Order: sequence, then structure tokens, then C-alpha cells
Amino acid sequence: MDVRDIVRLGIIQLKEKKVRTALTIIMVIIGVASIVALTSQTAGTSASIQKSLGSLGPTAILVSPSGKTLLTSADVAEIETLPNVSSVTPIVTGSGTLTVDGENQSVTILGVSTNGLDEIMGNSTFLYQGALYSDNLTPSSDIGYSVAFSSTSEPDVQQIGANETGTLEVSGSSGGGFGGGGSSSSKIAIPISGVLDDHSTSLISVDDSVFFSLSYAEVLLDKDSYSEILVKANSASSVTALTSLLEVVYGDNARVTNTASLASTFSSITSSTTTLYIVIAGISLLVAAIGIMNVMLMSVSERIHDIGIFKSIGFESKDVLLIFMFQAVVIGLLGGVLGLGSGVLASYAISSAGGLHSTPTAAAPTSFTAGSGARTFGSDAGGFSGRGGGGTAFVSTAGGGAQFYSTSASAAPSTTTTSSTSVEPVFTLSVIAEAIAIAVVISMIAGIYPAWKASKMEPIDALRTL
Repeated sequence: MDVRDIVRLGIIQLKEKKVRTALTIIMVIIGVASIVALTSQTAGTSASIQKSLGSLGPTAILVSPSGKTLLTSADVAEIETLPNVSSVTPIVTGSGTLTVDGENQSVTILGVSTNGLDEIMGNSTFLYQGALYSDNLTPSSDIGYSVAFSSTSEPDVQQIGANETGTLEVSGSSGGGFGGGGSSSSKIAIPISGVLDDHSTSLISVDDSVFFSLSYAEVLLDKDSYSEILVKANSASSVTALTSLLEVVYGDNARVTNTASLASTFSSITSSTTTLYIVIAGISLLVAAIGIMNVMLMSVSERIHDIGIFKSIGFESKDVLLIFMFQAVVIGLLGGVLGLGSGVLASYAISSAGGLHSTPTAAAPTSFTAGSGARTFGSDAGGFSGRGGGGTAFVSTAGGGAQFYSTSASAAPSTTTTSSTSVEPVFTLSVIAEAIAIAVVISMIAGIYPAWKASKMEPIDALRTL
């Protein structure tokens, strides 16, 4: 029997039951789309967080105060004396509201030396416009890219530029800074020296921040201690040893975390999550397989007389088997291809809607702080959070779990809103090929028994059935 005859007869039978064939294909589409959408979202989240972790470099170690412990200049001096230390960057953070030309937006206030900013930005050229702020006790400042391009309706239009002057209202000032004595907030005019380039992903808030020199930020925020200390090891191979040494030095008085261990922890969490999603989506394909078998058994029972005719005019058992197996392959192939397309669309829809993970957060973002804020390094349970791709932050807790937090700078610092994480889905050729292959294989497995049953019919018995 010619292959073209098998194809023609198989397609004719599928066309005669269009609705039933379409519903069967839809079952396959749902299963494949579920796998593609869920795995691409997980892969996108993984890529986003890994990029965030890598933005500080593989040698980065973060030291955060624990409980009532304070990090001071004495700690910086002590860490600098330790072996394998390349650089030590103290950072202070707070939150506030920046007003320029009557437009308000919530920002992170971040105090760090210009050399320290170079360490945070990954030693890259990071000035988009203007110049760096002065490393002295002056209100000179730089703003992050998202602060400069703050309009949601016109994201490509720069709202704030270099050499402009804004008003910064500091949240929670206790009167020790530049504000009035005893007030809950203080306002100060700040000259904006420059705009930083789009950093997109960083564990320490960059794009949503207003930067000052470390000495000025300490006075502005009324702080006599550091929010965290960024330590860089002199090589990736010495990170583990330096991390262990810092843990010995500080004990329970500080939390010490390196980006390499966080990347490893996140990879294992992502792997477990991906497996869970595949199992869930696989249930849909199992249901589709049962549906395919049921439909093909019905098709065999309806075509018993035709099978008898085929065999009486010279068709062999293998020819009948191939006709029905071809139908199963067509259903799986169409369902796989259409499911792949549906999965891609669903994945981008999920991303646009805010991703698979979201949680209520404070609207005003803060960088790694031991106090309040959406981006917090450490808590009583241990761990840290920071800014990820598209506003994502990752929290690794002492219990071994993980959460994703997102931040928004669109509301007042005191406002609590629900914001969601947006993750760019990642599609790989292996996922695409596997999705289609799984659909075809499952359809073939489901069609084996009905096709075998049809091929084993005796022509005389089949012809008697009308």
C-alpha cells in the first residue's frame, strides 16, 4: 500500500468527524500550552534573578546587621584587614519623595561613595547624562534611570535631567538631619548633577534611587551606622573562605551572604518548581491521551465495515494499523504545534499580567536595609531581598523557601499597594522540540491499542457488521 493512500485515507476519516477531531486536538493543545507557558515563565524568572545576582559580580558578599547590632566605620576597618578582601563599600539607605516641577515620585535614598557606586554598578561606565555627585558633605546628587524616565504614559521621554533642582522629602526623619527638629519628615532642595544609565537588574536598588555621598546621606537620614556593607573578594575562588571568615568574626551579630550561594540556592528552588509545573501540566496531557484513545476506539467501532472492505481488497493488517496510527500522529502534531503557539501567547499574557508570583509590598522601594522597606537585606528569619528584573526581588529565607517580591515607586511612601512581578519568558529550542515531541509520542501511545484492535479484525467478521 502506498504511503499517499495511508495519508489520504487517514485525513478523510479525520475530516468526516470534524468536531470530534477538533475537540481531541484541543485537549492536546491545553496540555502542551500549559507546559510551555509554565516552563518558560520559570526559566524567565530564573534568568532574571540570576542576572540580578550576577550584577554585583561573583565575588560579592553582603554583610547586614542582625537585631540591635550596628555596622560602623570600625567594622569597615576590620573587614579591610581580613585576607582575600578586594574592596569594602559601606552603604546607608532610606526612603523619600522627590518633587521636580510639581511631579512627585517615591524614591530610595542611597548614600555611597563614588568608588562604592562603581562597585555596585559592576565597574562599568554608568553615567547616562551629566556628572557624578561630589564625594563630600554637599547635597549634590545623581538619580537612577527610572527616576529620570518616570512617566508611565511616556516611558521613552526623559522627565528629569542633569543640572535640574528638585525637592526631596525624607521619610521618617527624627530631626537629626537637615529637616526641622522633631518632625516626622524633612524637605531639602537638591541639585541633580547627573543621571545614571539603565542598570535594569541589581540586588541593590539603582534605577529607582537618588544617590548622595556617604557622608551627606548619613546626615540627611540621621544615621550613625550603615545599612549594609558590600564586600568584594579578590577572586571567585576565595569567596567561600572569606564568607566563612566573616561568619566567624560576626557570629549572630550580622548576616553574611554571598551571591554565589544564593545563585545555587535559587537554582535548586527553580529546578523543583519547574518539575512541579511539568507534573501539573502533564496531567492535562494524560487527560488528552485518554481522550485520544477514546475517540479512536469510537472511530474503529464506527469503521468496522470499512476495515472489512479494506482487508477484502488486499489491505494488510499493517496497512490498517498505519492508517489509524497516522490519525494519532496528526492529532498529536497539530495539537503540539498549536499548543506551542498558545503556550507562547499565554506566557506573554502571564508576564503582562504580572507574572506567576506577586505579593503586597510597600510602594516606596528601599535598597537592602535592616529596617523597613520592600527591598530588605535580612530579617529576623534571615535572608535578603533586592531588585530583580522588571522590579523583581528575591528573598531567601532560613527555612529554605523562597519568595518573589516586586516594588513600585508610583505611590506615597506610606501607601501599601499590591504590585506584581513581571518576568520576560524564556523559550529554548529544546523546550519547543520537547513540547511537540511529547504531544506526538503521547498521541501515538494512546493510538496504539485502537490501531492494533482495528488491524486484527477478520475481514469476514468485519463485513458482517453494518
